[in-house]
Amino acid sequence: MRIECEGCGEPVDGATDDETLAAMMAHGEQAHPELFEGKSAEEVAAMRPHMEAHVRGMIADAGG
Repeated sequence: MRIECEGCGEPVDGATDDETLAAMMAHGEQAHPELFEGKSAEEVAAMRPHMEAHVRGMIADAGG
């Protein structure tokens, strides 16, 4: 499964939906640290379910 990052267009691949989710989450942390700057660990933890739900929607839209 391949999806593209909405922030930079970089393709992210995974063999399964869960691997694709993990790869996109890792990409976000590495390529877009500005999303997390200035946020506490609690704020980042609160953001994570929303980010994961968004990526799962991207995967579903891509046919996953």
